[in-house]
Amino acid sequence: MVDILWIDTETTGLDSIKHGLTQLSCLVDREGEIVNEFDILIKPFKGCKVSKSSLDKQNITIDDLKNNPDRKSYSEAFDLFIDFLSKYVNRYDKNEKFVLAGKNVKFDIQFLREFFLKNGDSYFGSWFFYPSIDLDTLIAESVAFDGLRLFNYQLETICEAFDVKIRKAHNSLYDIRATREVYWKIKELNDTNDDYVDDTIPF
Repeated sequence: MVDILWIDTETTGLDSIKHGLTQLSCLVDREGEIVNEFDILIKPFKGCKVSKSSLDKQNITIDDLKNNPDRKSYSEAFDLFIDFLSKYVNRYDKNEKFVLAGKNVKFDIQFLREFFLKNGDSYFGSWFFYPSIDLDTLIAESVAFDGLRLFNYQLETICEAFDVKIRKAHNSLYDIRATREVYWKIKELNDTNDDYVDDTIPF
């Protein structure tokens, strides 16, 4: 079995090149069980652009972003992240990698790739398999095949629909915990439905 790395990020904006990470959170999922977590607050890199609306969603300020002593520099955060990954993956073994997972995980992967590049590391692919797992794909299947209808498909709304508590939205650690829980709930529901046989149907 391959470990899944559930990831979520908070950022200073939507452009992975000019904007940067403010928080990176990960869960190591081994056969449906969380075996470890990683969560770090990050200062902006030199020249990083900042969108006020992005900070407002996270309920943080420019002063917090720059001066909060709990925040690590881009290089410090990267070194700690690599140390974390190294506990589970041998980067030199092409068969030993994480499968990345999340909600709209393509967005997070773009920022994660840039996180590597901004720290002078072009070996992102040494750690992660392609493709990734995305909760949005599973939700789309529920819309297409199971009749799921919500007034929007944001994480908070999805969590409410599947009775998953989300402690604090727009905090990447709480978001990714909720994302993972919703994912496994839907998988379990689908597996239960697949196992059901209506014994009134003649064979």
